[in-house]
Amino acid sequence: MRRVPVWAGIGFLILFFADNVGVQFEFLSSTARPAGQVALLVAAILTAAATIWFYKNVILRRWANREPDELASSKIRYGVVVGLPLGAALLGLAFLATVLVGASVPRVSSTFEVGDVIQVLILVVVSAVIEEVVFRGLLFHALQPLIGWKACLAITALFFGAAHQLNAHATLWSSFAIAIEGGVLFGLLFIWKHNLWLTMGVHAGWNLMESLLGVPVSGQEPHGFLDIELQGAPLITGGEFGIEASLITFTLSILVIGIVIVLWRRSLSNVNGLSASCSCHVKPRMLGGRTPT
Repeated sequence: MRRVPVWAGIGFLILFFADNVGVQFEFLSSTARPAGQVALLVAAILTAAATIWFYKNVILRRWANREPDELASSKIRYGVVVGLPLGAALLGLAFLATVLVGASVPRVSSTFEVGDVIQVLILVVVSAVIEEVVFRGLLFHALQPLIGWKACLAITALFFGAAHQLNAHATLWSSFAIAIEGGVLFGLLFIWKHNLWLTMGVHAGWNLMESLLGVPVSGQEPHGFLDIELQGAPLITGGEFGIEASLITFTLSILVIGIVIVLWRRSLSNVNGLSASCSCHVKPRMLGGRTPT
């Protein structure tokens, strides 16, 4: 029986520690003075940069003995141009659908301050970069060769949801919803495109839109450009945890997951058709070359 490599366990502990350090920056920024907030933002950016460097150069190149194709510089543009708008659009559509289905909006105001921007940036840097390296990067490459991409997708999604169980106002439902909305959806995008910058972009766009609307982000108090209050059944609005625990957001994510699977199958069909019609042989990638069934 094959076991998880030692480098994966050591790497996970180190990166998980980095993620927890980043979370502390988020909490400290809520009470810090402006100068302290700027210092915390710089610290968060440096921690995220160090996380990427450690994952690329130590975990992958030295310990796993392979090149970090998923973090190739040529893929950054795609992650920003496609990922950011996609994540923002998904959350924006979920919010709009929630209002249309029956949630009321009794208050819309703006309490925008510079400190709010810094807090949002710290949140985005920590969640979009460090969490993606841990859950879509390290765990995928450690588990996928051992158990296959389907089981790997399920396990990493459950880990992702369980990690949010520690957040304020979290419930079993909110953790399960995030396991699907973030764990499965982001995981499928990573398997399909083998681009960690893409999932970072989607994650960042998702959290940025939540902050723009001023709704709770995974149980945390909103610090955004707007201050929008949603009222209605918790299953519709997400309650105090935020719109990620909304049945509307969950349903929309299921639909998007279905679309991603269809597009993935079509892209693989096109590749297989091309390889059959020419003398060259197109070899599928380790993480993206299997047809979803």
